[in-house]
Amino acid sequence: MSETLKLAGIDVGFSEVRNCTGLAFLDGETLTVTKASCSVENRKLKTPTDFLPAVAAFDGPIASETVKRKCEYTFSKMPFNKRCKPGLSHFGTGLKLRLATAKTISDFTGIFMSGGTVIVEAFPNLFLGVLLPDEVYQQQPVLKRGKRFDWLYDEVTKREIAEGKMKPVLPQVFWDRWKTEKDHDRRAALVCLLTAALHHKGLSYMAGDEEGGYFCLPAMHLWENWAVKGLEASPDLQFSAAVSNQRVMPIS
Repeated sequence: MSETLKLAGIDVGFSEVRNCTGLAFLDGETLTVTKASCSVENRKLKTPTDFLPAVAAFDGPIASETVKRKCEYTFSKMPFNKRCKPGLSHFGTGLKLRLATAKTISDFTGIFMSGGTVIVEAFPNLFLGVLLPDEVYQQQPVLKRGKRFDWLYDEVTKREIAEGKMKPVLPQVFWDRWKTEKDHDRRAALVCLLTAALHHKGLSYMAGDEEGGYFCLPAMHLWENWAVKGLEASPDLQFSAAVSNQRVMPIS
């Protein structure tokens, strides 16, 4: 009998006043999608009991506090800059998110209570962005700050792009929730869970370098042509399909 697949997708939040950490846990055919606060106690309360995922994908920069990340700078350039670019995370709000990511990973290391979980960095905007055809971007509206992710999610969902390309990696219960979820943070957690599933299946592309870390993205054969050409044109990013960057939670 095959082992039950367990995966986690975690959208890092750092608000002190609301539940803003999106959580998505898959345990076989059971999907849990919820939100938690920044307290480790609340995060533990929202996590299934004795849950140890094979892969956990975190939407937040995984890097040391001061390093400038090649993956962030590369995807801030054309053609990604007006489509699905990341923010820089070595100063300002980006640095706050980087520090919150370190705390969130530490929290869940304790919550999962065992070793063996592979940690990867999800970036939902870029994950969704490379899946959209060029012609969709030619018609994109002017988007207010903070609204791009939901626009990308809606465009990918209504065209059934992710489901069409990736459906076998997750059970139907995931795709049912994927099509109906409207909450921003829970949507992000679902993208993180899909990121974890692709990595577990060997269908991820690790874009970055050892010093600054890697974005875990869909395998490049799933990207639209404009995105492949855009990345190939950049001399700054070390391409890597290797798994040397995988981080494993230490045994408690």
